Amino acid sequence: EQAGVLIAGSRTELGRTSTGICVRDGTPVPDISTPERFKQAMLAARSVAYTDPQTGGTSGIFLVGLLVRLGIADAVGKKALLCINGDEVVDKVLAGDAELGSTFLSEIVPVKGVKAVGPLPAAIQNATAYAAGVMAASGNRDAAERFIAMLTAPAQRGAWIALGISSQRIVTDAV
Repeated sequence: EQAGVLIAGSRTELGRTSTGICVRDGTPVPDISTPERFKQAMLAARSVAYTDPQTGGTSGIFLVGLLVRLGIADAVGKKALLCINGDEVVDKVLAGDAELGSTFLSEIVPVKGVKAVGPLPAAIQNATAYAAGVMAASGNRDAAERFIAMLTAPAQRGAWIALGISSQRIVTDAV
């Protein structure tokens, strides 16, 4: 909007997804309720899948930095299964190759056979916000506005939640 790429006032918050942990259905669910319990769960896991930060994946870059801050990067790195994206992380957990997986909840929640343990504790959480807007150069502003209205309609809230996307209309300063 500030650069003039979007029509002023058209930017609309869609929702956000948080970094979470997943396990294969039917396996023990670790306690990740506090930063210390998250740290212990990561150390106790036989293998952990996450996006290779070299591929540019936001959740993988964040997780590696978090592991460094927690002082467990080397220990977890030795048992890491680096993946090209969140879908592969979930696939590794589903196949039993990884005991734990870390990626965005929106990549975990829709997959049958994998259970979202939950988001990382608030003190160490990472979230990505999504927004939509009408391009200033749009040849069909009305259609773009209708599409955004459909995405943000109250009737769509359940679909967003089912996909691991929380609270539409987030306040970006709080993210």
